Amino acid sequence: MSRILIVDDSHAIRALLGDKLRKAGYEVVEVADGIEGAQKALEVAPDVVITDFWMPGISGLQLCRLLRAEKATAHTPVVLLTATEDRKTRFWARNAGAAAFVNKTQLGDIGKVVEQVMAEGAFMNFDEVDVQGLQLHGAVQERLSQLLDHLLFDSVVAGQVRQLAGNVAEFDDFFRALTEVASEIMTYRWFGLSLTEERKCLIHTHPNIQEEAVLEAREAFALPADVSIELVTGEQPAATKTHRTITQPVMHSFAPIGAVALGTDRKHSSAEDDRFVRIVARELPVPLELMRAMKRATTLASTDGLTGLMNRRAFIEQMEVERARAERSGFSTALLLLDIDHFKKVNDTMGHAAGDAILKGVAAVLKRFGRKSDYVARWGGEEFIVALTQTPVAGSRIAGERLRRAIEAAVHEVPEGGTHQVTASIGLAVATGTWKLDAVVAKADEALYVAKSRGRNRVELSDAGNQS
Repeated sequence: MSRILIVDDSHAIRALLGDKLRKAGYEVVEVADGIEGAQKALEVAPDVVITDFWMPGISGLQLCRLLRAEKATAHTPVVLLTATEDRKTRFWARNAGAAAFVNKTQLGDIGKVVEQVMAEGAFMNFDEVDVQGLQLHGAVQERLSQLLDHLLFDSVVAGQVRQLAGNVAEFDDFFRALTEVASEIMTYRWFGLSLTEERKCLIHTHPNIQEEAVLEAREAFALPADVSIELVTGEQPAATKTHRTITQPVMHSFAPIGAVALGTDRKHSSAEDDRFVRIVARELPVPLELMRAMKRATTLASTDGLTGLMNRRAFIEQMEVERARAERSGFSTALLLLDIDHFKKVNDTMGHAAGDAILKGVAAVLKRFGRKSDYVARWGGEEFIVALTQTPVAGSRIAGERLRRAIEAAVHEVPEGGTHQVTASIGLAVATGTWKLDAVVAKADEALYVAKSRGRNRVELSDAGNQS
Protein backbone atom coordinates (compact mmCIF):
# COMPACT_ATOMS: atom_id res chain seq x y z
CA MET A 1 0.00 0.00 0.00
CA SER A 2 1.40 3.40 -1.00
CA ARG A 3 2.02 5.85 1.84
CA ILE A 4 1.09 9.54 1.59
CA LEU A 5 2.41 12.16 4.00
CA ILE A 6 0.19 15.24 4.42
CA VAL A 7 1.79 18.37 5.95
CA ASP A 8 -0.62 21.26 6.60
CA ASP A 9 -1.29 23.56 9.56
CA SER A 10 -5.03 23.45 8.80
CA HIS A 11 -6.82 20.58 10.54
CA ALA A 12 -9.71 20.87 8.08
CA ILE A 13 -7.45 20.51 5.03
CA ARG A 14 -5.64 17.53 6.57
CA ALA A 15 -8.95 15.84 7.39
CA LEU A 16 -10.38 16.46 3.90
CA LEU A 17 -7.30 15.19 2.08
CA GLY A 18 -6.81 12.26 4.47
CA ASP A 19 -10.36 11.09 4.01
CA LYS A 20 -10.19 11.25 0.21
CA LEU A 21 -6.86 9.44 -0.01
CA ARG A 22 -7.74 6.72 2.50
CA LYS A 23 -10.91 5.98 0.52
CA ALA A 24 -8.71 5.74 -2.58
CA GLY A 25 -6.69 2.99 -0.86
CA TYR A 26 -3.65 4.91 0.36
CA GLU A 27 -2.03 4.78 3.78
CA VAL A 28 -2.02 8.36 5.09
CA VAL A 29 0.16 10.04 7.71
CA GLU A 30 -0.83 13.57 8.82
CA VAL A 31 1.33 16.20 10.55
CA ALA A 32 0.65 19.88 11.35
CA ASP A 33 3.90 21.69 10.56
CA GLY A 34 6.97 21.62 8.33
CA ILE A 35 9.48 20.61 11.01
CA GLU A 36 7.45 17.56 12.01
CA GLY A 37 6.81 16.89 8.30
CA ALA A 38 10.54 16.74 7.56
CA GLN A 39 11.16 14.45 10.52
CA LYS A 40 8.29 12.16 9.54
CA ALA A 41 9.38 12.04 5.88
CA LEU A 42 12.83 10.82 6.95
CA GLU A 43 11.26 8.25 9.32
CA VAL A 44 8.45 6.71 7.24
CA ALA A 45 9.79 7.08 3.66
CA PRO A 46 6.50 8.19 2.02
CA ASP A 47 5.73 7.59 -1.63
CA VAL A 48 4.31 11.12 -1.98
CA VAL A 49 4.44 14.25 0.20
CA ILE A 50 1.57 16.76 0.06
CA THR A 51 2.36 20.04 1.81
CA ASP A 52 0.89 23.51 2.20
CA PHE A 53 2.99 26.18 0.49
CA TRP A 54 2.75 28.70 3.36
CA MET A 55 3.14 27.44 6.96
CA PRO A 56 4.66 28.88 10.14
CA GLY A 57 8.21 27.75 10.98
CA ILE A 58 9.24 25.94 7.79
CA SER A 59 7.24 26.67 4.65
CA GLY A 60 6.27 24.01 2.16
CA LEU A 61 8.77 25.54 -0.25
CA GLN A 62 11.61 25.11 2.26
CA LEU A 63 10.41 21.60 3.09
CA CYS A 64 10.47 20.71 -0.60
CA ARG A 65 14.03 22.04 -0.95
CA LEU A 66 15.11 20.11 2.12
CA LEU A 67 13.59 16.85 0.89
CA ARG A 68 15.30 17.31 -2.51
CA ALA A 69 18.64 17.62 -0.68
CA GLU A 70 18.17 14.57 1.56
CA LYS A 71 19.41 11.31 0.03
CA ALA A 72 16.46 9.30 1.41
CA THR A 73 13.81 11.63 -0.07
CA ALA A 74 15.59 13.14 -3.10
CA HIS A 75 13.27 11.33 -5.51
CA THR A 76 10.07 11.50 -3.45
CA PRO A 77 7.41 13.52 -5.36
CA VAL A 78 6.23 16.63 -3.50
CA VAL A 79 2.82 18.22 -4.19
CA LEU A 80 2.53 21.86 -3.08
CA LEU A 81 -0.87 23.26 -2.06
CA THR A 82 -1.64 26.98 -2.32
CA ALA A 83 -4.57 29.31 -2.11
CA THR A 84 -3.15 31.57 -4.83
CA GLU A 85 -2.55 31.19 -8.56
CA ASP A 86 0.09 33.91 -9.03
CA ARG A 87 3.01 33.22 -11.36
CA LYS A 88 5.66 33.91 -8.73
CA THR A 89 4.33 31.13 -6.50
CA ARG A 90 4.33 28.66 -9.38
CA PHE A 91 7.86 29.74 -10.32
CA TRP A 92 9.19 29.08 -6.80
CA ALA A 93 7.34 25.79 -6.58
CA ARG A 94 8.83 24.56 -9.84
CA ASN A 95 12.35 25.67 -8.95
CA ALA A 96 12.14 24.04 -5.54
CA GLY A 97 11.67 20.71 -7.32
CA ALA A 98 7.93 20.22 -6.69
CA ALA A 99 6.30 17.51 -8.79
CA ALA A 100 2.90 19.25 -8.87
CA PHE A 101 1.17 22.45 -7.84
CA VAL A 102 -2.51 22.29 -6.69
CA ASN A 103 -4.84 25.15 -5.83
CA LYS A 104 -6.87 24.52 -2.67
CA THR A 105 -10.06 25.13 -4.65
CA GLN A 106 -9.29 21.95 -6.63
CA LEU A 107 -8.62 19.49 -3.79
CA GLY A 108 -11.23 17.16 -5.26
CA ASP A 109 -8.65 16.27 -7.94
CA ILE A 110 -5.98 15.24 -5.41
CA GLY A 111 -6.40 11.53 -6.14
CA LYS A 112 -5.63 12.03 -9.85
CA VAL A 113 -2.66 14.27 -9.01
CA VAL A 114 -1.20 11.65 -6.64
CA GLU A 115 -1.59 8.94 -9.29
CA GLN A 116 0.14 11.12 -11.85
CA VAL A 117 3.15 12.11 -9.70
CA MET A 118 3.62 8.52 -8.52
CA ALA A 119 3.78 7.43 -12.15
CA GLU A 120 6.10 10.24 -13.22
CA GLY A 121 8.29 10.56 -10.10
CA ALA A 122 9.85 13.68 -8.62
CA PHE A 123 10.25 16.72 -10.82
CA MET A 124 13.98 17.11 -11.53
CA ASN A 125 14.71 20.70 -12.48
CA PHE A 126 18.04 20.77 -14.29
CA ASP A 127 18.51 24.38 -13.20
CA GLU A 128 18.21 23.22 -9.61
CA VAL A 129 21.10 23.82 -7.22
CA ASP A 130 23.79 21.18 -6.99
CA VAL A 131 23.21 18.98 -3.91
CA GLN A 132 25.37 16.10 -5.08
CA GLY A 133 27.41 14.74 -2.19
CA LEU A 134 25.70 17.05 0.33
CA GLN A 135 25.28 15.41 3.74
CA LEU A 136 22.94 17.09 6.23
CA HIS A 137 23.17 16.36 9.96
CA GLY A 138 21.29 17.16 13.17
CA ALA A 139 17.76 18.37 13.81
CA VAL A 140 15.53 19.68 11.04
CA GLN A 141 16.38 23.34 11.72
CA GLU A 142 20.09 22.51 11.59
CA ARG A 143 19.65 20.59 8.36
CA LEU A 144 17.75 23.47 6.82
CA SER A 145 20.44 25.91 7.95
CA GLN A 146 23.14 23.72 6.37
CA LEU A 147 21.13 23.57 3.14
CA LEU A 148 20.72 27.35 3.09
CA ASP A 149 24.47 27.77 3.60
CA HIS A 150 25.01 25.37 0.72
CA LEU A 151 22.61 27.33 -1.51
CA LEU A 152 24.30 30.60 -0.58
CA PHE A 153 27.74 29.20 -1.48
CA ASP A 154 26.32 27.94 -4.77
CA SER A 155 24.72 31.26 -5.69
CA VAL A 156 27.75 33.36 -4.71
CA VAL A 157 30.22 31.22 -6.71
CA ALA A 158 27.83 31.07 -9.68
CA GLY A 159 27.38 34.84 -9.57
CA GLN A 160 31.15 35.40 -9.48
CA VAL A 161 31.67 33.20 -12.56
CA ARG A 162 28.86 34.88 -14.51
CA GLN A 163 30.15 38.33 -13.64
CA LEU A 164 33.63 37.63 -15.02
CA ALA A 165 32.45 37.52 -18.62
CA GLY A 166 31.21 41.09 -18.40
CA ASN A 167 34.62 42.35 -17.32
CA VAL A 168 36.94 40.63 -19.82
CA ALA A 169 36.84 39.80 -23.53
CA GLU A 170 39.77 37.37 -23.97
CA PHE A 171 39.85 33.76 -22.75
CA ASP A 172 43.27 34.19 -21.14
CA ASP A 173 42.08 37.20 -19.13
CA PHE A 174 38.90 35.34 -18.19
CA PHE A 175 40.91 32.39 -16.88
CA ARG A 176 43.20 34.63 -14.83
CA ALA A 177 40.16 36.26 -13.25
CA LEU A 178 38.67 32.81 -12.61
CA THR A 179 41.84 31.69 -10.81
CA GLU A 180 41.50 34.65 -8.46
CA VAL A 181 38.06 33.40 -7.45
CA ALA A 182 39.25 29.79 -7.21
CA SER A 183 42.31 30.56 -5.09
CA GLU A 184 40.18 32.59 -2.65
CA ILE A 185 37.92 29.61 -2.02
CA MET A 186 40.23 26.60 -2.22
CA THR A 187 43.81 25.46 -1.75
CA TYR A 188 44.87 23.43 -4.76
CA ARG A 189 47.97 22.16 -6.52
CA TRP A 190 46.71 23.22 -9.95
CA PHE A 191 43.48 24.42 -11.53
CA GLY A 192 42.77 24.20 -15.25
CA LEU A 193 40.35 25.00 -18.06
CA SER A 194 40.35 23.22 -21.42
CA LEU A 195 38.53 24.74 -24.43
CA THR A 196 37.60 22.32 -27.21
CA GLU A 197 36.84 24.78 -30.03
CA GLU A 198 39.95 26.87 -29.37
CA ARG A 199 42.13 23.77 -28.92
CA LYS A 200 43.81 25.32 -25.91
CA CYS A 201 44.30 24.56 -22.26
CA LEU A 202 45.23 26.92 -19.42
CA ILE A 203 46.34 25.94 -15.93
CA HIS A 204 47.16 27.85 -12.77
CA THR A 205 49.90 26.34 -10.64
CA HIS A 206 52.92 27.07 -8.46
CA PRO A 207 56.14 27.86 -10.42
CA ASN A 208 58.06 25.16 -8.53
CA ILE A 209 55.82 22.32 -9.75
CA GLN A 210 54.77 23.53 -13.20
CA GLU A 211 56.31 20.63 -15.14
CA GLU A 212 54.53 18.04 -12.99
CA ALA A 213 51.30 20.04 -13.11
CA VAL A 214 51.41 20.17 -16.91
CA LEU A 215 51.77 16.37 -17.11
CA GLU A 216 48.90 15.84 -14.65
CA ALA A 217 46.65 18.32 -16.46
CA ARG A 218 47.38 16.75 -19.85
CA GLU A 219 46.32 13.38 -18.47
CA ALA A 220 43.25 14.77 -16.67
CA PHE A 221 41.98 16.53 -19.81
CA ALA A 222 43.13 13.70 -22.15
CA LEU A 223 44.70 16.35 -24.38
CA PRO A 224 45.97 15.49 -27.87
CA ALA A 225 49.72 15.93 -28.30
CA ASP A 226 49.27 18.98 -30.57
CA VAL A 227 47.33 20.95 -27.94
CA SER A 228 49.72 23.00 -25.83
CA ILE A 229 49.15 24.05 -22.22
CA GLU A 230 49.47 27.73 -21.31
CA LEU A 231 50.71 28.41 -17.79
CA VAL A 232 49.59 31.01 -15.28
CA THR A 233 51.87 30.73 -12.26
CA GLY A 234 51.64 32.23 -8.81
CA GLU A 235 52.29 31.65 -5.13
CA GLN A 236 48.66 30.80 -4.30
CA PRO A 237 48.66 27.13 -5.45
CA ALA A 238 50.22 24.62 -3.04
CA ALA A 239 53.59 23.22 -4.14
CA THR A 240 52.74 19.76 -2.77
CA LYS A 241 52.04 16.24 -4.02
CA THR A 242 48.77 15.57 -5.81
CA HIS A 243 46.24 13.51 -3.87
CA ARG A 244 43.49 13.30 -6.48
CA THR A 245 42.27 14.97 -9.66
CA ILE A 246 38.71 16.21 -10.21
CA THR A 247 37.52 16.68 -13.80
CA GLN A 248 34.12 17.95 -14.93
CA PRO A 249 32.97 18.50 -18.53
CA VAL A 250 31.54 21.87 -19.56
CA MET A 251 28.35 21.20 -21.55
CA HIS A 252 26.43 23.45 -23.94
CA SER A 253 23.30 22.18 -25.72
CA PHE A 254 24.13 18.67 -24.45
CA ALA A 255 27.54 18.72 -26.16
CA PRO A 256 30.94 19.14 -24.44
CA ILE A 257 32.64 22.47 -25.18
CA GLY A 258 35.47 22.05 -22.69
CA ALA A 259 36.31 20.85 -19.20
CA VAL A 260 37.36 22.10 -15.78
CA ALA A 261 39.88 20.19 -13.69
CA LEU A 262 41.49 20.53 -10.28
CA GLY A 263 44.52 18.81 -8.78
CA THR A 264 44.28 18.70 -4.98
CA ASP A 265 46.73 17.74 -2.26
CA ARG A 266 46.00 15.32 0.60
CA LYS A 267 45.93 17.97 3.32
CA HIS A 268 43.34 20.26 1.72
CA SER A 269 41.25 17.84 -0.39
CA SER A 270 37.55 17.92 0.49
CA ALA A 271 34.02 17.57 -0.85
CA GLU A 272 34.02 21.37 -1.28
CA ASP A 273 36.52 20.94 -4.14
CA ASP A 274 34.09 18.69 -6.02
CA ARG A 275 31.26 21.15 -5.47
CA PHE A 276 33.31 24.09 -6.69
CA VAL A 277 34.38 22.30 -9.88
CA ARG A 278 30.78 21.24 -10.61
CA ILE A 279 29.44 24.76 -10.05
CA VAL A 280 32.11 26.33 -12.26
CA ALA A 281 31.55 23.74 -15.02
CA ARG A 282 27.78 24.35 -14.82
CA GLU A 283 28.09 28.14 -15.05
CA LEU A 284 30.86 28.39 -17.68
CA PRO A 285 28.84 27.79 -20.89
CA VAL A 286 27.18 31.22 -20.86
CA PRO A 287 30.34 33.35 -20.35
CA LEU A 288 32.34 31.14 -22.73
CA GLU A 289 29.74 31.39 -25.47
CA LEU A 290 29.43 35.13 -24.87
CA MET A 291 33.19 35.61 -25.28
CA ARG A 292 33.18 33.40 -28.39
CA ALA A 293 30.39 35.47 -29.91
CA MET A 294 32.26 38.69 -29.11
CA LYS A 295 35.45 37.27 -30.59
CA ARG A 296 33.64 36.18 -33.78
CA ALA A 297 32.06 39.63 -34.11
CA THR A 298 35.43 41.32 -33.59
CA THR A 299 37.07 39.02 -36.13
CA LEU A 300 34.38 39.70 -38.72
CA ALA A 301 34.73 43.44 -38.21
CA SER A 302 38.51 43.38 -38.54
CA THR A 303 39.02 40.69 -41.21
CA ASP A 304 38.87 40.81 -45.00
CA GLY A 305 36.15 38.38 -46.01
CA LEU A 306 37.93 36.97 -49.07
CA THR A 307 41.52 36.54 -47.92
CA GLY A 308 41.16 36.20 -44.15
CA LEU A 309 43.82 38.89 -43.67
CA MET A 310 43.38 41.96 -41.49
CA ASN A 311 41.27 44.56 -43.29
CA ARG A 312 42.32 48.15 -43.95
CA ARG A 313 40.49 49.64 -40.95
CA ALA A 314 41.91 47.11 -38.52
CA PHE A 315 45.41 47.63 -39.93
CA ILE A 316 45.17 51.40 -39.41
CA GLU A 317 43.96 50.93 -35.83
CA GLN A 318 46.74 48.47 -35.05
CA MET A 319 49.38 50.69 -36.62
CA GLU A 320 48.40 53.53 -34.30
CA VAL A 321 49.33 51.28 -31.39
CA GLU A 322 52.53 50.20 -33.14
CA ARG A 323 53.47 53.80 -33.99
CA ALA A 324 53.30 54.81 -30.33
CA ARG A 325 55.37 51.76 -29.34
CA ALA A 326 57.97 52.43 -32.05
CA GLU A 327 58.34 56.08 -31.02
CA ARG A 328 58.92 55.09 -27.38
CA SER A 329 61.46 52.39 -28.25
CA GLY A 330 63.23 54.32 -31.02
CA PHE A 331 62.96 51.39 -33.47
CA SER A 332 62.07 51.94 -37.11
CA THR A 333 59.03 50.48 -38.85
CA ALA A 334 59.00 49.42 -42.51
CA LEU A 335 55.93 49.36 -44.76
CA LEU A 336 55.73 47.18 -47.87
CA LEU A 337 52.88 48.19 -50.20
CA LEU A 338 52.46 45.67 -52.99
CA ASP A 339 50.27 45.39 -56.04
CA ILE A 340 49.70 42.23 -58.11
CA ASP A 341 51.00 42.88 -61.62
CA HIS A 342 48.49 42.82 -64.53
CA PHE A 343 45.69 41.67 -62.22
CA LYS A 344 42.99 43.27 -64.40
CA LYS A 345 44.09 41.01 -67.24
CA VAL A 346 43.61 37.96 -65.00
CA ASN A 347 40.01 38.99 -64.25
CA ASP A 348 39.29 39.86 -67.89
CA THR A 349 40.70 36.66 -69.42
CA MET A 350 40.20 34.06 -66.68
CA GLY A 351 37.21 35.42 -64.80
CA HIS A 352 36.64 36.85 -61.35
CA ALA A 353 36.58 33.43 -59.69
CA ALA A 354 40.16 32.87 -60.86
CA GLY A 355 41.05 36.37 -59.68
CA ASP A 356 39.66 35.60 -56.23
CA ALA A 357 41.63 32.35 -56.08
CA ILE A 358 44.83 34.24 -56.88
CA LEU A 359 44.10 36.91 -54.27
CA LYS A 360 43.64 34.17 -51.67
CA GLY A 361 46.83 32.48 -52.86
CA VAL A 362 48.89 35.65 -52.54
CA ALA A 363 47.35 36.23 -49.09
CA ALA A 364 48.51 32.76 -48.08
CA VAL A 365 52.06 33.64 -49.16
CA LEU A 366 51.89 36.82 -47.07
CA LYS A 367 50.65 34.91 -44.01
CA ARG A 368 53.63 32.58 -44.23
CA PHE A 369 56.00 35.48 -44.79
CA GLY A 370 55.08 37.65 -41.81
CA ARG A 371 56.65 37.26 -38.37
CA LYS A 372 54.42 37.18 -35.29
CA SER A 373 55.34 40.80 -34.63
CA ASP A 374 54.46 41.93 -38.18
CA TYR A 375 51.08 43.03 -39.54
CA VAL A 376 49.68 41.89 -42.88
CA ALA A 377 46.50 43.29 -44.42
CA ARG A 378 44.56 43.58 -47.64
CA TRP A 379 44.76 47.27 -48.48
CA GLY A 380 42.11 47.16 -51.22
CA GLY A 381 41.51 45.46 -54.57
CA GLU A 382 44.72 43.69 -55.54
CA GLU A 383 46.86 45.74 -53.14
CA PHE A 384 48.29 44.36 -49.89
CA ILE A 385 50.33 45.99 -47.14
CA VAL A 386 52.87 44.56 -44.70
CA ALA A 387 54.25 46.36 -41.64
CA LEU A 388 57.64 45.09 -40.49
CA THR A 389 58.17 46.12 -36.89
CA GLN A 390 61.62 46.97 -35.50
CA THR A 391 63.14 46.67 -38.98
CA PRO A 392 65.84 49.02 -40.36
CA VAL A 393 66.26 49.96 -44.02
CA ALA A 394 68.75 47.21 -44.85
CA GLY A 395 66.63 44.50 -43.29
CA SER A 396 63.46 45.76 -44.95
CA ARG A 397 65.06 45.68 -48.44
CA ILE A 398 66.08 42.05 -47.88
CA ALA A 399 62.59 41.20 -46.59
CA GLY A 400 60.93 42.94 -49.54
CA GLU A 401 63.04 41.04 -52.06
CA ARG A 402 62.38 37.75 -50.28
CA LEU A 403 58.63 38.45 -50.41
CA ARG A 404 58.78 39.36 -54.10
CA ARG A 405 60.50 36.08 -54.93
CA ALA A 406 58.02 34.08 -52.83
CA ILE A 407 55.06 35.61 -54.68
CA GLU A 408 56.71 34.97 -58.05
CA ALA A 409 57.39 31.33 -57.18
CA ALA A 410 53.91 30.54 -55.82
CA VAL A 411 51.63 28.43 -57.99
CA HIS A 412 47.88 29.06 -57.66
CA GLU A 413 45.15 26.61 -58.61
CA VAL A 414 42.20 28.26 -60.38
CA PRO A 415 38.55 27.06 -60.36
CA GLU A 416 38.36 26.15 -64.05
CA GLY A 417 41.34 23.84 -63.70
CA GLY A 418 45.03 24.36 -64.17
CA THR A 419 47.34 26.77 -62.36
CA HIS A 420 48.53 30.33 -62.67
CA GLN A 421 51.46 32.36 -61.39
CA VAL A 422 51.69 36.09 -60.79
CA THR A 423 54.28 38.68 -59.83
CA ALA A 424 54.01 41.76 -57.64
CA SER A 425 55.49 45.25 -57.60
CA ILE A 426 56.48 46.43 -54.12
CA GLY A 427 56.98 49.93 -52.75
CA LEU A 428 59.00 50.20 -49.54
CA ALA A 429 59.06 53.05 -47.01
CA VAL A 430 60.80 53.07 -43.63
CA ALA A 431 59.62 55.29 -40.76
CA THR A 432 61.87 56.45 -37.93
CA GLY A 433 61.49 58.97 -35.14
CA THR A 434 58.09 60.66 -35.07
CA TRP A 435 55.86 59.69 -37.97
CA LYS A 436 52.30 59.45 -39.24
CA LEU A 437 50.89 56.40 -40.99
CA ASP A 438 49.26 58.21 -43.92
CA ALA A 439 52.58 59.96 -44.74
CA VAL A 440 54.52 56.68 -44.68
CA VAL A 441 51.87 54.94 -46.81
CA ALA A 442 52.07 57.83 -49.30
CA LYS A 443 55.85 57.32 -49.55
CA ALA A 444 55.40 53.58 -50.07
CA ASP A 445 52.78 54.29 -52.74
CA GLU A 446 55.23 56.59 -54.56
CA ALA A 447 57.84 53.81 -54.45
CA LEU A 448 55.26 51.34 -55.75
CA TYR A 449 54.57 53.64 -58.72
CA VAL A 450 58.31 53.72 -59.46
CA ALA A 451 58.47 49.90 -59.33
CA LYS A 452 55.67 49.67 -61.87
CA SER A 453 57.20 52.28 -64.16
CA ARG A 454 60.51 50.41 -64.17
CA GLY A 455 59.03 47.17 -65.46
CA ARG A 456 57.11 45.69 -62.48
CA ASN A 457 58.05 42.59 -60.42
CA ARG A 458 60.57 44.60 -58.41
CA VAL A 459 61.06 46.32 -55.05
CA GLU A 460 61.69 50.05 -54.89
CA LEU A 461 62.65 52.04 -51.79
CA SER A 462 61.25 55.51 -51.22
CA ASP A 463 63.44 58.43 -50.09
CA ALA A 464 65.49 57.35 -47.09
CA GLY A 465 65.09 58.94 -43.69
CA ASN A 466 62.19 60.09 -41.55
CA GLN A 467 58.83 59.51 -43.23
CA SER A 468 56.66 61.71 -41.01
